[in-house]
Amino acid sequence: MPPSSRKRNKGRDRKAKQLAKKEENEKVKAHEHWRSFYSSKNCDHGHTLMISDDHPVSSFMDNFYINLLIRHEEMKPLDLVVSETLRELFKSHIQVWNNESYRRLAIGILIRIGTDTLLRGDDVVLWSGAVCLAQSIVILEHYDGRGSINVEH
Repeated sequence: MPPSSRKRNKGRDRKAKQLAKKEENEKVKAHEHWRSFYSSKNCDHGHTLMISDDHPVSSFMDNFYINLLIRHEEMKPLDLVVSETLRELFKSHIQVWNNESYRRLAIGILIRIGTDTLLRGDDVVLWSGAVCLAQSIVILEHYDGRGSINVEH
């Protein structure tokens, strides 16, 4: 193998490792973020039992926050941020969407995080966070488990 190919392959490997480390750091940061709101003692609304880190809903919440933060940093409108985030989660976490108890658990966690956000009272976080959480809860509540949103009254 010519030296340039070896260098190129090492460079690719190094970039892949850096990307993997960055993604892992983002996941840890997102996990700690939503867990801090979820485990707060400020309220007892929504789901109160702690779930394990390897539970499908825990992974769903990690990716929910990662996707929200990435899309928020892109300065997109909030409704677009939420819809793109949930669309991505639908692809990557179909087991949560298609399992009523998992969806209820995710909704309970989002309610608890939203309530804690309201109680903390930071205006900027409050407004944007409440909007994102509320839209997400409504969509999860109206998902019919078969691939569509049922909004009949």
